[in-house]
Amino acid sequence: MRPKAPRLGKKILLERITPIWKRLNFNQKVTFRNIFRYKQRMLMTIFGIAGCMALLVTGFGLKDSNTGMVEKQFDKLWKYEAMVVFGDNPTKTEIEKYNETLKELPGYENNLRMHQESVTFSKEGMNKQTVSLYVPENKGELDKFIFK
Repeated sequence: MRPKAPRLGKKILLERITPIWKRLNFNQKVTFRNIFRYKQRMLMTIFGIAGCMALLVTGFGLKDSNTGMVEKQFDKLWKYEAMVVFGDNPTKTEIEKYNETLKELPGYENNLRMHQESVTFSKEGMNKQTVSLYVPENKGELDKFIFK
């Protein structure tokens, strides 16, 4: 009726290295015995810690990758500071008033009018892709605003 007795503990390798074993406190000794006695538990612990470390390294790597991407996109590829969107079919007076207002702004250098539209592409067997289509009014000035 009594429960089964636990299996006898054997000395682990670390116990045979007396100078190291004597310096360990009780909790450290118990921890080392348990680690080497239960191999499956030890392997699961190692894989768990390795998995967590892999997730941390991946997270930091993604963060660093995205940081470089943002700097490249906004410092080198796009050379413009702002984008103004008109409503559908603006009148000539609205456009002239806008141009006058722009010229009064400090630091204003140049502008490029564009037509912007969202376009959806689809191909059989593939998901639909929605992209923003930009068509400049004067394509010769596009180099001033976007890296070539």
